[in-house]
This record gives sequence, C-alpha cells and structure tokens, in this order.
Amino acid sequence: MQTKYMSHRTLFISALVALIAFIGGVVSNLVATDLEILVKPYRTVVWVIFGISLLTAVIVAIKETRQNHEQEDVTIAPLNKTASLSVGGNIKDSKIIVGNENTVKSKK
Repeated sequence: MQTKYMSHRTLFISALVALIAFIGGVVSNLVATDLEILVKPYRTVVWVIFGISLLTAVIVAIKETRQNHEQEDVTIAPLNKTASLSVGGNIKDSKIIVGNENTVKSKK
C-alpha cells in the first residue's frame, strides 16, 4: 500500500491559514468585548438591523436561485430525426463529432 505525503508547500499554507484564522478569532473577541460597552444602549437597534439584513440576504438568494432556474434553456432533440456516421481507419482515442451542423453534405 502506497501512502501519499503532502508537500511542504501544502502543509505550510494549511498551517498559515489555521494561524490566521486563530488570530482573527482572538482579535474579533477582543474587539467585541471593547465595543460591548459602547453598543450596549443600542443593543435592540443592532439586533433589528441584524434581522433585517439576514432576511434581505435570504430573500435575495431565493429570488436569484428561482430566476436562474427559470432561465435554464433545455433543448430536447426530436425523436423522428435520423443521422448516419461513417468511420474509416483507426479511431482509437479519437473524437467523434456527430450532428447536422458538423457533417459534410454529399453531392447527389
């Protein structure tokens, strides 16, 4: 059984991201503690603004998802159409392109 080891660069980047996330968490807690004294009289206003922002974000996400879903264009090929394909030579590992727009019309 062969074990794959992470490269030194990947380990360094992972450690750096974890360190930045940890420092960011500590700093945000310190800032929140300092701001708590200033924001305490406006706590109700802050929660109302937070609620409005949350509702707005959810409503916009739902509308955008519905709009993108309605705009999807799905084309279904008719079943009564036929096509033919001629292959000559070695076709191993080759692309075969089929369709009316990608074929050469023969002269009859």
